Amino acid sequence: MSDGQRIDPEKVGSPFQLLAAALVFIVLLDGSFLSAAAVISEPRWASGVLVIASVLNVPVLLFGTFVLQTRFRDELLGDEHYVRLRQEVQWSTLQLKRSNDAAGIDLLADFRFEAQRNVEAGKDLYLSRYGRELERALDDPRRRDALDGDTIASASLELGRASAAGGDWVVAAKYFETSLKADPEAWGSWFALATALANTRGGDDANRRALEAIDEALALAPLPVHDPMFVRMQSYRAALLKRLGKTGQALTQLLATREYAVEGTYEADDIAYNLACVYAMRDEGEKAMAELRRARDDRFLIAASAHRHDYFASLTGSAAFEALIGDAMTRADHA
Repeated sequence: MSDGQRIDPEKVGSPFQLLAAALVFIVLLDGSFLSAAAVISEPRWASGVLVIASVLNVPVLLFGTFVLQTRFRDELLGDEHYVRLRQEVQWSTLQLKRSNDAAGIDLLADFRFEAQRNVEAGKDLYLSRYGRELERALDDPRRRDALDGDTIASASLELGRASAAGGDWVVAAKYFETSLKADPEAWGSWFALATALANTRGGDDANRRALEAIDEALALAPLPVHDPMFVRMQSYRAALLKRLGKTGQALTQLLATREYAVEGTYEADDIAYNLACVYAMRDEGEKAMAELRRARDDRFLIAASAHRHDYFASLTGSAAFEALIGDAMTRADHA
């Protein structure tokens, strides 16, 4: 090739550049083959061979490029430059994970909706230098090309943990979705995504997406039906059905799930709260009040107060309901 058309191998460092170089090579090679075929008259078969070769070059070279970018991706990106970028991201991910762990941020235990608890330290973690470094790495196409799927999944997961703990639910959902694209079998990440979407309060569309995510988590989780986390996910699923106005389905699931919940646990209180919501929405006030009285955690009663104009509209103004909520708020003020 001439100097103006020369491809420098050492400058082909990313999968996209490799594909571009392959396309340029195909154009130049096939162009030379077809030009030669047009001028060759003897032997007659030579021009036919060149035409056939130019046709076969395209799938062969594209298939070879595909294999390099998939089966041999690590070897392709194994030079010092990409190894260093990958190590930087892995190091930042490890540091953010340690910070998340130290703050007690648990994907499964802490990410709740209705009576939720945020880990306030998460806001500072998300804004830490490790979080900012990971954000830049994931947003920069050149640096992202240096990362394998596991690195992208773990980095996105830690960013999602930190941002969710700080209450940035929209951002958290984005990172959980990125993590799941790289690791779609991670049931804990599906559960975290469902919770993040539910906490965005994004209306029916967000609730439907959250329901799909929690169904994925339930399908993938290797947990028995009586496991507390499995019970919690079933209760959350019923809560999403409730939000979508499917009170009949929600009621059936909550009653079936209650049989596996241990009395006095968060899961039992969550089921009682959601049953109270459903009964109130169905104008079954006495059953709703009975369920509210079963909840031992006052945060659920305070959550009921926050929903006095939707789920509990039929009870608002009732002396018994107002007294129950008022007592819970008084206890919370003195706690």
